[in-house]
Amino acid sequence: MVYFISILQCFGGLSVELKKNDRINLKIESCSSNGSGIGKHNGMAIFVPATAIGDEITAHILKVKKNYAFAKVENIITPSKDRISPECSVYLKCGGCVFSHINYNAEKEIKSNHVKECFKRIGGIMPEFEEIIGASSDCRYRNKAQYPVEADGSEIKTGFYSPHSHRVVHSPDCLLQSPEFEGILKVFTEYIKRYNVSIY
Repeated sequence: MVYFISILQCFGGLSVELKKNDRINLKIESCSSNGSGIGKHNGMAIFVPATAIGDEITAHILKVKKNYAFAKVENIITPSKDRISPECSVYLKCGGCVFSHINYNAEKEIKSNHVKECFKRIGGIMPEFEEIIGASSDCRYRNKAQYPVEADGSEIKTGFYSPHSHRVVHSPDCLLQSPEFEGILKVFTEYIKRYNVSIY
């Protein structure tokens, strides 16, 4: 038996099944349409939110399917050249945006490549594309928002849902929204408290 194992190891090693709570080293090579970085481990795609193409990380496996798995970042071994420090204090808790950890040029390239891939994969065509036209600023450009409201004891939370939940992350001044929204939310919050409006 020892001799048999040694032969297998000479030809690339034993295949170990990936399972929940495993920690693996992973290089992020691409990005999904929902903003998760994608790396490959023994041929299996691993989806990791809040990662950038080029990141080398230690990934903590959260869920394993037949051909792919989901993980979270446990440690960034080598950061991508596109990685930046998010200005938002609740970025990793809030589900409002997914690209605050990369520079704007990298974000544009990801979105441009996603559109091209849709034409190729769904439409079966690959036309010539002009360069994507970026916004003048990557902050304060949204003019619409829907804010869930949650009562936390005597406090009122307004913001956005944490990913895959209905738990409200308090964020009255989102950096993507118009700054006037914060004042509007303040008026509504005071109204709710003054007239004891039920939150459900």
